[in-house]
Amino acid sequence: MTLTKIGYQTDNGAYYVFCSAAPGADRNCSRSLITVVDSLKKKGVPMGYVSYQGAGASGSGVRAREEGGFGGAAPWCIKTWGPDMPNGDNQFPLTVRELQKALDIPLQLYAPYFCLGSRYFNGTTPKGLTKPWTPVISDQNISGCGNYGFQDIEPSEARAFYDWFFQKGADVGMVSFEPDFMNQNYNCVPAFVETTDGSAMYQQGMVQAALARGMTVQWCYAAPTDVLASLDMPALTNFRVSNDFCYGESWKVGLSSLIVWAAGSAPSKVIFPPYRMTEYSINIMILNDIFPPIYRFHCIVRMTE
Repeated sequence: MTLTKIGYQTDNGAYYVFCSAAPGADRNCSRSLITVVDSLKKKGVPMGYVSYQGAGASGSGVRAREEGGFGGAAPWCIKTWGPDMPNGDNQFPLTVRELQKALDIPLQLYAPYFCLGSRYFNGTTPKGLTKPWTPVISDQNISGCGNYGFQDIEPSEARAFYDWFFQKGADVGMVSFEPDFMNQNYNCVPAFVETTDGSAMYQQGMVQAALARGMTVQWCYAAPTDVLASLDMPALTNFRVSNDFCYGESWKVGLSSLIVWAAGSAPSKVIFPPYRMTEYSINIMILNDIFPPIYRFHCIVRMTE
């Protein structure tokens, strides 16, 4: 999907990731996304999917604070994932299922890791299962991990967990999945860095579950070891190799793209960083005639009649 279709991006710094704060924006973020995607369709843009990564999709950011705060957890962590939200909120009144039906195109959903207070690792047994999920927890005393308190699934349970987790996404129209902070997901978790197989079991569980469903995966903020690990992961089609829109200098992608390209994956790049917020943020896949790989460009452009 992400290698062949044009998608609408709502990553950090895109216009509608925090649409209630955008100057002059409609405070109803669900309606805003429906309006702009419909506008693109009417302009003849063949929309393939929406990368729905804001607070309305992931339960992170604004929603985590509404649910009782981060509690020392990492940024953008998942307390309750969007597909499990029975109702909308002040920013996104529609549920993920309702929004996907209104958009009438598939979704790419986002879940980087899980908050320390996440509902998925609170010791209770989820409906339909026979026991609770077992977490592995980051160590905030590790250098560079002070702001990253989070949980991941125990490696031996990763495949079963992501089979279960991705079913939630499939039920609301998810065709692609993006975890984030893959660098911290490895380096901040003792169960991964102090074993020879923990990280591999965790990663393989995720991508094998995606492959079984015909879904694709993009990894964001990955380390070189993650790229090398992807050599036998066909569902893992691309890697983010540049900063988010909001940080600027996202044109610095040359060196970071090389190892991804060499490993046979597609570098995913955020280009044209905005100095002023513009209206549309679009993922565009471009087949380069000189360099063989397919590149996905996250672009912010002003659409005009």
